Amino acid sequence: MKGKGDDEKGGFNLRKWQSNSEIVIKEVAENKDLKRVQNDEEIKILGIQWNPKSDFFSFSVSLLEERCIYSKRDVLSEIARVFDPLGLLSPCIVFMKILLQELWKLNLEWDEPIPEDLNKQWTTFRKELHLIEKMKIPRCVLLPSYIQLEIHAFCDSSVRAYCTAIYLKCIASESISVSLLTFKTRVAPLKTQSLPRLELCAALLLSNVLQVVLREFPLSIHRTIAWTDSTITLAWLKTEPYRWQPFVANRVSKIQTTIPSVEWCHVSGIENPADLGTRGLLPSQLVAHDQWIHGPLWLNQPMNETSSYKIPETFSFPDNALNEKRSVVTCVAKIVPLTEFIDIISSFTKLVRVCAWILRFIKNSRSPVSRTFGYLKSSELHTAVVTIVRLIQQAEFPNEFKCIFQGNPSPKDNKLLPLNLFCDSEGVLRVGGRLSRNTPGPVHLELVSDLSTAAFLAALRCFIARRSCPSKIISDNGSNFKGASSHLRKLVDLCLQEEVQNFLSLKGIEWSFIPPYTPHFGGLWESAIKSAKQLLIKATNSVLLNFEECSTLSCLNSRPLTELSPYPSDFTALTPAHFLVGGPIHQLPEPSQPSRSVGLSERWNLIQRLRQYFWDRWSTEYLHRLQPRSKWWRTKPNLQLGDMVIVEKEKNCSIKLDSWSN
Repeated sequence: MKGKGDDEKGGFNLRKWQSNSEIVIKEVAENKDLKRVQNDEEIKILGIQWNPKSDFFSFSVSLLEERCIYSKRDVLSEIARVFDPLGLLSPCIVFMKILLQELWKLNLEWDEPIPEDLNKQWTTFRKELHLIEKMKIPRCVLLPSYIQLEIHAFCDSSVRAYCTAIYLKCIASESISVSLLTFKTRVAPLKTQSLPRLELCAALLLSNVLQVVLREFPLSIHRTIAWTDSTITLAWLKTEPYRWQPFVANRVSKIQTTIPSVEWCHVSGIENPADLGTRGLLPSQLVAHDQWIHGPLWLNQPMNETSSYKIPETFSFPDNALNEKRSVVTCVAKIVPLTEFIDIISSFTKLVRVCAWILRFIKNSRSPVSRTFGYLKSSELHTAVVTIVRLIQQAEFPNEFKCIFQGNPSPKDNKLLPLNLFCDSEGVLRVGGRLSRNTPGPVHLELVSDLSTAAFLAALRCFIARRSCPSKIISDNGSNFKGASSHLRKLVDLCLQEEVQNFLSLKGIEWSFIPPYTPHFGGLWESAIKSAKQLLIKATNSVLLNFEECSTLSCLNSRPLTELSPYPSDFTALTPAHFLVGGPIHQLPEPSQPSRSVGLSERWNLIQRLRQYFWDRWSTEYLHRLQPRSKWWRTKPNLQLGDMVIVEKEKNCSIKLDSWSN
């Protein structure tokens, strides 16, 4: 009566007793304060019925009134009425747990009718639930004269649930008995896991339950063996935990620490009794299943006749199970296009300030020692503008940036190839063209009556009178220029006086010609002449001007070369006129003349409109003409002494078709 004394110390006075032992019954009969329950009465202990006479456990189920449609509240209420602390009904209990988990996934209200398919499953299961009362499970698990005791723990898992079953094997001299001690189940987590990981979770559940059984079992256990049908789980448990991912490593370490001396063995899935608790059974199936109570048949045989028994030392693991498997996490940054960022912000000023704050945050994060605080500085705003321009250019011209950074030439079909693109020190794509090497060469337009030598000499005299004598004249190979050169030499030869010779030597004119058919040697003056010709033709296409009227259109020397002041508010530009007269040419203010019908009396207004039209077109198109290159888009080495070349003969020169000069 040791139990009675222990309970009295805690203030619990036990009044009723029942036992299948005659010694205990006799002692209770002698004590008048104790009441003995009759042998033919079934005693309910923690929801389990026990018949002392037959020494069997049984179950009773009280269900609610049957309905056609059930709610989540009804299902949970009837599941709670089945009390099974030892897990003896676990194959049926896990069926109800899986059904309840499916209801929870649907987020139904408590009194909302469950779906038709789940309602049908629950109705079928509920009709068979009364069959549990017919089950009889023996309470005694020991033989009268046993030699040794062994504990065999099985675990298994499916995608819906995992469980463990603990059996006690009692070995006597002539017989062997195997009895179920406890059975525990768990539904699989909602987060999807691989089947090997769920098998490992089942092994962890086995270790926890087995630890409690070994601690509370009062008798000496000769051997303890854990069984699983997962070879991958056995491979994990055989190696060190640090080799695996945290999920596997933590559970392997916990299992090895909880039951360090337990042998782990392999069993086939068909012979694994824990498989019953992973699928769920109807009560009619559980009543007819003897493996659930007494374990597999081979476990009731002696050890030397057990064909399925394999210890880890002799078991051959698959090679791929022992290999370390680690998942590689790849972080993919979603790059939001800059256009989406710009669409959110309404003004460019706000966009610049937002970008400046972002750049300051990046700078402060990279160098926490020297952080910047306070208002935004002008340098930060400038950097933000440059950054916005650079990002837009990189989004719109990715191929151009790639070619520049890799040092590769742009494709021939690239429309931006004539602009001679390059990246500055801030990474901004800029246009090269010919503006960077522009010279302050003024343009002098002198009208001539024809293209004769006399007309040219007259124009040259006018030029010398207005601009002084030039030291060098470079021209193309026009016939009029060649004639003027020879005539000038004759004029110089006629001047025999020493004073004239000395003057010409000091102020003489050196005349040179560019190679034939090479107008590109002219450089910028050819471009200026070309633009002037084209716009003069456009401006005076339908108007006939006389000599004096045409001379009023010469206004090319007001073209801008560069800025004169670094201040943004100063719009004064350096022009070729600064080199001619020391300052800009200030034309008399002429009001803009509207386009209308012109009479002979308004000839002067016509000239002013033509002049205004010419200047508007030329000032707009001049800078754009200097940006693109018409040829020489790629860098090539210059000719060196000793290189082989092909000399093209003049057009009027007669040569053989099969001969070349080199």
